[in-house]
Amino acid sequence: MPRTGKGQAVNPDENMCERCGKRRATWHLTDFVDGKPVQKHFCDECYGEQEGAPSQVNEAFARLIAAVVPELKEMALRECPSCGLNYLEFRHTMRLGCANDYEAFDKPLEQLLQAIHGSARHGGKVPETAGEEEAIRSRVRALRRRQQAAIAEEDYEQAAELRDRIKELEERGLDAAEG
Repeated sequence: MPRTGKGQAVNPDENMCERCGKRRATWHLTDFVDGKPVQKHFCDECYGEQEGAPSQVNEAFARLIAAVVPELKEMALRECPSCGLNYLEFRHTMRLGCANDYEAFDKPLEQLLQAIHGSARHGGKVPETAGEEEAIRSRVRALRRRQQAAIAEEDYEQAAELRDRIKELEERGLDAAEG
């Protein structure tokens, strides 16, 4: 009889599907009957024929995620209505399927971008060919967004400092345009 690496005897039938007995078991389930674990082994085909069996491995994975981290359930089951890409496939490939995916996955994408870049909003850089004037305008726009956030948080000292920096940059920009 074959043995495992730990020296235990292995029954060759253990790896066969217990329903059809023809194919190798790839699904190994543990149910609890009367409080005791009962293992069942199925091939892909027989497992798919069971009542309540997920039709795709992605669905099984989504259920696992939902069981372990319930707040991820909604994200895991979300799917783009246009291209059919689901969020788990996107996370696996890190490629979106179509332009509508940005709307279909809006909240999880925002969280992902926040985690990766520290912001869900693109700050960008100004190309060197755009010149100093465009760089100043871009910086002023960014400072105005920060100023609005400071006002919303009622941090008026920060908002005043940002106002002064904006004014200074705008004056520099006018000097550059005139010179």
